[in-house]
Order: sequence, then structure tokens, then C-alpha cells
Amino acid sequence: MLARADVYADALAAAPLAGRLDAPVLLTGKDALPGAVARQLEVLGTTDVVVMGGPAAVSDAVPASLTDMGVASRRVAGADRYATAALAAAEIGGDSAFVVLGTSADPLRGWPDAVSVSALAAYQQVPVLLVEQDAVPSATAAAVRDLGIDIVTIVGGPAAVSDNVRTVLEVLGASVSRVAGDTRYGTSAAISELALGAGMTLDTAYLATGRGFADALVAGPAAASSGSLLLLVDEDPASVEPTVALLRDRTAEVGELVVVGGTSAVSAVVATAVQGVVE
Repeated sequence: MLARADVYADALAAAPLAGRLDAPVLLTGKDALPGAVARQLEVLGTTDVVVMGGPAAVSDAVPASLTDMGVASRRVAGADRYATAALAAAEIGGDSAFVVLGTSADPLRGWPDAVSVSALAAYQQVPVLLVEQDAVPSATAAAVRDLGIDIVTIVGGPAAVSDNVRTVLEVLGASVSRVAGDTRYGTSAAISELALGAGMTLDTAYLATGRGFADALVAGPAAASSGSLLLLVDEDPASVEPTVALLRDRTAEVGELVVVGGTSAVSAVVATAVQGVVE
């Protein structure tokens, strides 16, 4: 699966579809397929690629490059981010969905809860649908109604997805619950507890920064492929305490820690500190 690296919206719905297709998620530029990605496609022996989003997100030059490589491609693309997520949900199927905030004017918001749940969504092959903070877009409402989704888990607190959204989803016929912490890291830890209850393990735990979306977007499906957790970390020790507490409480279960991204994303100090918790 291929999603744009610098815009998160379409990629948020990619993780569960990647789980359904047993496929990794790779990132691309809008107008060109990066050389590193092209080489990885060759290494993997990839024959088919699903491009998330329409030409406004990933231009036709990218599928053209894939064609030149002998790789077939198709798009999952709706009129907007909400419709694209709904189309991905239709491919995944099932009667459940995670609902997350899908947009924000603040670049540090609009994606953290979705990337936190990406590994669990991919592992369970449960679609991720997008909403606004205080409204359910028509494409999302139609997906809940038309796909027969009657179990919805809202990810994040009311500051991310309001109780009004919950009410609308209930009016649409869904049984709605919420998983949330006080911060994005608290939500990440709460989701991890759900994931452990669903059969995922700490044999391997992936750590990605909670200050940027790109690394976590691709880490979620990779973690899910081995039933592993994805945890968000931060340079601020106080912020990341929920993650540390989860690992501390389950030290005996922790095997390998995999840090996703370079030291500019997760510093050596943070990686060492987290490692020290479980040793």
C-alpha cells in the first residue's frame, strides 16, 4: 500500500486495509515515487500496489512510475478524506469500526489517536473511519449505515471527538464506546491495553514518536503482522509516563523494543530510557 508521506489524511485509513491485504504501507511524495521506495518494491517482489487517495493527494505520475516498473496499481479514492476512508472500510468489511478525528488546523492534532490505534486496527482488520471534532461527515455516516457497522469504538477523548459525534453515531444505530487517556500518550497506553486483551503481545514493541505521524503510519501494519504493540513516545519524560508505566507493569512480558525512525524522531536518550525500564 502506498500513501502520501507529508499529508496524513488518506494514510490514516490505510492500516486496517493493509492488514486485510497482508501488505506493508510505504510512503511516497505527491508527484514522484522516491528511489528508496522503488528499490524496496523491487526487493519485496511487489506486483500490485494500492494507492490511497486521488490525484490531488498522489498525482498520476506515481502510478505511471509503478507501471514503468512492471507493477500494477489501483486507487482507493473518494471525493475527500472521509469518503476515501469509507471506501477502504467497504473493502475491509465487518460490523465494527474505530472512529477517529480526521482533520485539524493544528499540525500536531488530527492524527495521533488514529496512528495509536493503527496496529490494533490492522491486527483485527477493523476499519478506521474519520470524523470532524463535532460532526459526522455524510460519507462516514453513510458507511456506518450502509455497511451495517453496529459496533463503534471512538478513539480519543471529547476534545478530539465530541460527545455530539457519539450521539450521532448512536442515532445511526451503532453501539458506541470510547477509549481515551488524558493525552495522546495516555490514549496510546489505553489502546495497548485493549490490544493485549485482543491477543497482541509485548514480545516485540514498536516505539514511534508522538510528535509526527509518518513513522507511526508505516509502523502500525508492520507491528500488526507479528501481533506486536505500537507505542508512542516523546522527548518529555512526563508526557510519556503512560507508555513507561505500561511497560514497567509488564516488564516480564517485554521482549524486543524496535525504535522506528532516526534519532531526530526518537532520540537515543529516550530509547535508552525506555530500554532501562524493562531491563
